[in-house]
Amino acid sequence: MENAGSAKSETWRTVGGDLADDEWELIADLVAPYWKPGEMGRPVKHDRRAIVNAIFYVTATGCQWRRLPGEYPNWSTVHHSHVTWSRDGTWERVCVTVCAPWSANPKVATAIRRVRSSMPAVSARHRQ
Repeated sequence: MENAGSAKSETWRTVGGDLADDEWELIADLVAPYWKPGEMGRPVKHDRRAIVNAIFYVTATGCQWRRLPGEYPNWSTVHHSHVTWSRDGTWERVCVTVCAPWSANPKVATAIRRVRSSMPAVSARHRQ
């Protein structure tokens, strides 16, 4: 029996949604968790791929952070990751890496600009 979460993903996937496996392989190391097994600290609760997919969902659909569908992690977790990754330059590297093969296409170049414009403005003091 198919669960409701995968049905949503398939619907969203038809309009360019969640990352394909080959796309995820390109960026998995860029968004590696800060915690590793055997180290001190709190274990990772949410899959990084789900967080990245949620950020792309918000960017593509324009939905409010608080209105993320239930198949994604909590909005505050996703938003916090987006802001953190934008400040430290991770999100820029993710966008460049994922979009590089298609950046010559004018439609994709427009989408890339839209994604970059969604990134929060970051002052120099936050880029340390």
